[in-house]
This record gives sequence, C-alpha cells and structure tokens, in this order.
Amino acid sequence: MSEQERDCLAALEAVLRDLAEGRGARTVDERLCPEPARGLVRVLNRIMTQLAEIGRFVQPLARGELSAPLPSPDNRLAAPLTELHAQLRRLTRQARAVADGDYSQRVDFMGEFARAFNEMAARLAEREAALRAEIERRRQAEEQLARERDLLAAGPMVTFRWGEDDACVVEYVSPNVTAFGFTPEEFLSGRRTYAQVIHPEDRDWALADGNAKEQAGLEGWTQEYRIIDGHGRVRWVRDYTHVVRREDGSVECYEGYVIDITAEKAAESALREREERLRGLSLFDDLTGLYNRRGLYAIGEHLLGAARTRRGAVVAVSADVVGLSAVNDAYGFAQGDAVLRAAAEALRAAASEADVVARV
Repeated sequence: MSEQERDCLAALEAVLRDLAEGRGARTVDERLCPEPARGLVRVLNRIMTQLAEIGRFVQPLARGELSAPLPSPDNRLAAPLTELHAQLRRLTRQARAVADGDYSQRVDFMGEFARAFNEMAARLAEREAALRAEIERRRQAEEQLARERDLLAAGPMVTFRWGEDDACVVEYVSPNVTAFGFTPEEFLSGRRTYAQVIHPEDRDWALADGNAKEQAGLEGWTQEYRIIDGHGRVRWVRDYTHVVRREDGSVECYEGYVIDITAEKAAESALREREERLRGLSLFDDLTGLYNRRGLYAIGEHLLGAARTRRGAVVAVSADVVGLSAVNDAYGFAQGDAVLRAAAEALRAAASEADVVARV
C-alpha cells in the first residue's frame, strides 16, 4: 500500500470517527486520496456536507426554535426533518389558537402526541363550556340578588346587625333606615346605638326579654315595642331577631330586621275603641244612657248569681213616667225625649253606686 493510500485511509478513518463520536461532520481533502478513490471521497463529502447542514438545523430545532433556516432542497437526508419542522410549525399555530380559546383545533399527525393533544383540546372545550355556564349562572344569581337587595332597601324592612352586649352597637344597617329619620352613618360611626333608639319605657324589658330568650337557647324571636325616631316621634316596630353564634356556641352578634307597625297599632286601637262603643251601644239605651233591656238582663244575671252565693236578695223596682203620651201629643216627641232624659237623670242621682237603673 502506497503512502498516499495510507494517508487517504487515515483521513477517512478520522472523519468517520469524529462523526461516530458526535464531533460533527467534516469533509476529506480528496487530493489526499489516489484517483480511483476520489469518486468515493466526493460522495462521502457530499453526505458529510448534508449531515453538517442537518446538524446546524437540528440544534436550534432541539431547543424548540423553529425560525432556523431550512436545509437546501437538494439535501435528501434532511427531508424527514423538514417535514417534521413543517408539522411542528403547524402544531405551534394550533397550540396558539387553543391558547386563544379556539378549542376546535385537532391534530391528525404525530401519533400518540396527536391523540393527547386532541384529548386536551376536547377537555379544555368541555371545561370552558362548564365555566361559561357557571359564570352565566352566577351572573344571573348576582342580578337576582341585586334586585332583591334593591327591593329590600326600598321596602319597609330595615335590616340591622348589632353586637352581643346590651348597648347594641350597630355593625351594619340597611340604607332605608332613613325611613325612621336616621342616617346609616349615625349608627355605623357609633354615635348612636340601637338600644338608644328603643323607647325608654320599653328598653329594659325588650333587652331583658331578648337576653332571656337567647339564654333559653332560642335562635330567633319576634318582639313589638316602641322607638323614638330621628324626628322625635314615637313609632311602633316589630323586631325579628336572629342569633349568630361562633363555633363554640357563644353569641357573636345579632341580626334581624324591624318593620314600622305604627299604622297597624293605630288601626288596632281604633278597632278596640269601636268594639267598645258597639258593646256599649248594645247594652245601653241611646236616649238616656241607662242600661237597656239587654244590659239589665246581663247585669241582672250577675247580681242574682252573687245574691245566691251570699244567700242575699235582689230588689227590683219598676217605675213609669205618667203623662208621657200627653207630652208627646201636645209638644212633640223631642219634648217627650227631654222628659225621659230628665227622669233618667233624676233616677240616676237618687240611686247608689250599687243600684242598677235601666230603661226597658
């Protein structure tokens, strides 16, 4: 073997060893080789050139960089990598679309990865749909809550939250407390407590009654009492109180709402007065004010029962106004009524407190 042949083989061996050991692809100077071997060296150099180009392309690709220049179209060895590069760029565009919310993206290449990608996109689509439904449900719930809050604020119920002590320091009050002539700031600043609003004649029993009910284990109760509103007027309210407890069972605060029932109380009072008047009309004579027949029978039964119990007696005296018909005929019924009223007054004046005078 000639020296040129030995040098050629040594150069080829060094190039192939570097390639095998990952030190990169390099070419062989074909002038080192004899003429018959130079064709083979040129083919090897072409392969080495393509491998070097592939190496320069693969290194940034391995780091996820898809902007590196593509191998030349003549590089047949790089064709699969060029196809992979195109698929990765397509996959990148689809991943960006998914990141922007387009979960309809699907991958039909890259085998197991494609199935995992498609499953991920489908699950993201399902979760987005569920999230949108939940957002819509919460939006509707918040709108409903806002409507109810507005109705409550505009309605007659004033809501309170106050501390556990008897001072009833207010921690929250609804804006419609202005209906009672107060501002929320008066309570929330501590300048006014709820206990100070309760009428002085009702304050002690209302607080004591609430404490007794809480100590009895009740979680809520209703009270009716008077308050002094911001204008100094007396108002009746109905108080619905609920106990808020800590985990250990101790009282954290009280929550509730009050409703103005002043008109209701006035109506009840007027009704009682009317009932009393009607009751009086049913037992008394309109003209004279004496008991009528129904009244006499009612009180007479009581007197007879008492007499039987005491083994006593009841004396009944009957009297008539003589000449009443003549007065009516001569002077009219108005004068006759005047005579009856005068006779009734005379009998009432002559009777004792224990006597019963009636017109029957």
